[in-house]
Amino acid sequence: KAVAWVPTDGPADLSIRRFEAVVKTGVGAEPEVLCLAFSPDGRWLLSGCSDGRIRVWDAESREVMATWEGHSGAVQALRFHPDGSRVVSVGRDPVGWVREFPSGREVGRIRGLQGFTADAAWSGDEVVTAGGDRVVERWKPSAGMGITALTNVPPSTFGASLLPDGAHAMVAGATGVQIWMLPSGEVLQQLPADSDALALAFVHQSSASHGLAARYW
Repeated sequence: KAVAWVPTDGPADLSIRRFEAVVKTGVGAEPEVLCLAFSPDGRWLLSGCSDGRIRVWDAESREVMATWEGHSGAVQALRFHPDGSRVVSVGRDPVGWVREFPSGREVGRIRGLQGFTADAAWSGDEVVTAGGDRVVERWKPSAGMGITALTNVPPSTFGASLLPDGAHAMVAGATGVQIWMLPSGEVLQQLPADSDALALAFVHQSSASHGLAARYW
């Protein structure tokens, strides 16, 4: 339930754990941190919480500098635009938010998300979203509208991410990780899956020797 800075060269120092938890009125439970995102320059850290709030941290001072509100449900995913100027947030409500960074000013919304949205990714000025209801969609947040929905989706979709060329996507679900051609959604490759585990999160780095890192559950 806390944000902690953990040194890479040794055990975590719990004295640096700093999270200003707020008790939810009428519930009596502290909000949980569900997702984190560093800004491209590493100066800022965003934390998305189960109470719908997003906290903006100064990574140097480890202090909360701002709190954003707007989501009516838990925040499941946060993504900085590659240039660091915008942030998209999605979660367990039908609206995704696009905010200018660091001001937090709303610059776009994604309306009509179905079920809960597990992940989001930028493609230029477009956003790709994926949810547990087996829907992957492309959006133009500045216009508040969807561009296309891809229906060739594996069961229990946990996340989707665009590859750097913007013409391919990686989709993780109960059956493993697939590589898609966009915008058709044609499956080009099915990556090996662990029959006893689900792919919950992954990142792609074209310059890395192995290209893909995945976390299984």
